[in-house]
Amino acid sequence: MKIFLLRGNSCPDRVSCPHLFATDRGTHVIQGRVRPNTVCKPGQAIVEIPLTLIPEITSHRHPDLHLTGGGTALVRGARVTDPEVLAAIHLSADESLVEIAANILPTLEVSH
Repeated sequence: MKIFLLRGNSCPDRVSCPHLFATDRGTHVIQGRVRPNTVCKPGQAIVEIPLTLIPEITSHRHPDLHLTGGGTALVRGARVTDPEVLAAIHLSADESLVEIAANILPTLEVSH
């Protein structure tokens, strides 16, 4: 799988590194903090991201998106295990990547 950065900032200190990527498969990959103590199906994960990464989701409803009420959202998707993707993105111990279908997110504004 090939990924292309859509949104997110560089974070050399590795303190907070949420990113949104498009893939060559027509899906999205989201990098966020692992949400501990959540129940998922095998092969899935839930990550927590700040709403500033994808503010459009505040007015969008989907079973795989949940607003926390604390300025963040939970996103459930397939845990990314592709070795090339994982090698390209240096995750901290409390981060993970999830892949979601493109239609889970609302239409995204282009970020510059």
